[in-house]
Amino acid sequence: MFIQLFDAFPSEYFRLSQRMHVMHNLISDLHAISGRDGIVSAMATQLAFTFATGAEWPIGNRGPERCCELLMHLCRSGLESYQAIAPAYFALVGIPLSENFDWEWVETAALENYYMAAWSLGRFQPEMYSQWGSSLIASAKEDGMDPSELLHVYLRLGHYSDAMSLLRDGVYPINDPGSPSAMHWLCSFENEADIRSLADTLIQSGAVVDEWIDKYATSEFVAGKSNGTPMHWAIIYRNLAAIKVLRDLDPTPDPRNATEAFGLAASLHFSDVLEELEGWILRGLMASNTNGAIHESTNPWSGVACAVLSGHSHLARLLRNGNSGFGSAAVKTLDICLRMVKLNDEQIMSCITTASISANPILFRHVLKTFRSTTQKKEHRALIDESFNSVVSRGQYQQFEVLLETGLFQRDTIFYKGQYSLTQVVCMLRQRDISFMQRVLQLGCDPDALGPEKKDEISPFTFAVIYGLYDVASLLVRSGANKDFVNGVLGGQTVAMRIFTAWPDMPVSRVQYLLEALPQEGLGHIRFEDACPGLGCNLLYAFAFCAWGPYRSSNRLAENVKFVVSKLADFKQLNQIDRMGTTALGIAARACNYVMCKALIERGADVNLGMARSPLNGALEILEQRIEREKKSRTCFTPREKELAQKLVVEAENCVRLLRANGAIDKGQVGSFGNIFNALSTGSIRLPDPQVS
Repeated sequence: MFIQLFDAFPSEYFRLSQRMHVMHNLISDLHAISGRDGIVSAMATQLAFTFATGAEWPIGNRGPERCCELLMHLCRSGLESYQAIAPAYFALVGIPLSENFDWEWVETAALENYYMAAWSLGRFQPEMYSQWGSSLIASAKEDGMDPSELLHVYLRLGHYSDAMSLLRDGVYPINDPGSPSAMHWLCSFENEADIRSLADTLIQSGAVVDEWIDKYATSEFVAGKSNGTPMHWAIIYRNLAAIKVLRDLDPTPDPRNATEAFGLAASLHFSDVLEELEGWILRGLMASNTNGAIHESTNPWSGVACAVLSGHSHLARLLRNGNSGFGSAAVKTLDICLRMVKLNDEQIMSCITTASISANPILFRHVLKTFRSTTQKKEHRALIDESFNSVVSRGQYQQFEVLLETGLFQRDTIFYKGQYSLTQVVCMLRQRDISFMQRVLQLGCDPDALGPEKKDEISPFTFAVIYGLYDVASLLVRSGANKDFVNGVLGGQTVAMRIFTAWPDMPVSRVQYLLEALPQEGLGHIRFEDACPGLGCNLLYAFAFCAWGPYRSSNRLAENVKFVVSKLADFKQLNQIDRMGTTALGIAARACNYVMCKALIERGADVNLGMARSPLNGALEILEQRIEREKKSRTCFTPREKELAQKLVVEAENCVRLLRANGAIDKGQVGSFGNIFNALSTGSIRLPDPQVS
């Protein structure tokens, strides 16, 4: 799957794959496109099926009914590799094969050397398999056909007596480079003695034990259509008798042959095959090296990697080992691999990281247990944290439980050099499934926990609201989180004040959740009036501070402001004066925030109130500054500076016009200073408390 997506988005995939909402949207789009006619739909259906049956991303509709629906569409699209696995997959998930399924698809796929097709015919349709074999024999016996063709048919079907009869009569096996040789078809026989006899006779007739074929795509691996030597085919067929014979015929294989065999058996979690080939593989890896070390042209670590890597091997393992033997086969396979290859710390950590994204918690638990001493080293802590991040962001709950069971992550675990707590990180990873947060809280984690260094004092609840994780946010509040958590400098800000100030044009759903959904869920109202205690500001000031609306091509500021103002229960807050003697309208006017000014005035805000400069005086001062900027921009060569300067002037002019139209008075500088003096002398203005920090 990674290869398919990387081919589609080579420059973006690895970055986007760490953003859960992007993957959610991608999978949703794939399902929407799939099932239709055309090449694009077929490609989307392939990816959707790969996601649904894969191990890396347990998101989207992964139910067996949906997977079978996608698989049937791929079969109808004429894709042989999917036609080959369909009967086995339906049997695996316990769903009757569709009445529309055409078994001729499987016959055709079997003819194209798909192991799963031939196996399905023999398993589910034995009579049809017999007829299919008879038709192959009849075709090979037609006048003018080369007797070697008939020999290969007999070998393919496992007809020992007929094949030996032809060989004794002097019929030579076909030698067609790129196609399966006679030796490849030894995997069709079950009796070891018969296989040995056939192999000896074929070799005497010119067959080669380790002849390679290299014409099949790797994507056909799941359906059992493999490149390689006869040994590799015997591994695909899981034919231990043929494996033993081929091993004995070639006791010291070349490194490439041994490496491929190692990776193939490890990928499929065929522990019985590895046990038979352990010594054979090691001899191959050490071939041509007189000092007894593994040959430099080989990469034995790749075999271990294949054992823990999921990718396209995940479905192949399920089809070959079944659900019941899925975990035990993985553990046995890994143990044999580690017996054969000694890993360094870097490879061990790579093994752990790879196992963390598999869909096999039994294997992941075994990997962590096996390499426990390595995971305890301080120098590897960052990689362990990355595995945690990957598991949580992908929504792999079983692996998450494994990480907690092993004790690698506890309630007091700190991430990123002391900056974040466990509760914060689960929210930061944008995991919507509340099971993760429930488990964290069960550990005894504080719902308001911050990292000890407190470099970023954003509470878990704040993160949850910012990322739209409303169920998680509500769970935190029910578990004791302070929805008005105050932190920061100058007396701090509440959660809502902090969010609204930093992101005033956020999606309105965040605003609705804080002001409307929380009370409806019985979790109480957030603090509105004293949202910034040090400065004496309410939540309206958060939007008033926004001066960058004109700098954006589009924003949701107006929608958010209207919603907040519409929720005011006490309209006195429209004219609340902060410790600096300014109203929200005064702040908005000084920023020439037209949207905010308009919303406040329409709800009844006093256009002249303020103990310092009046709103109109503030707007006029900003207008004058922007006019000067616009004049300078006429000779400026900075791209788009002139356009922006003109836009800012228009915004300021609109603010001034709006204020004057609603009765705003220009008090001038003398009047403004008079206001400030009177407020200070009478004690009306509340300066920021010097004690707060």
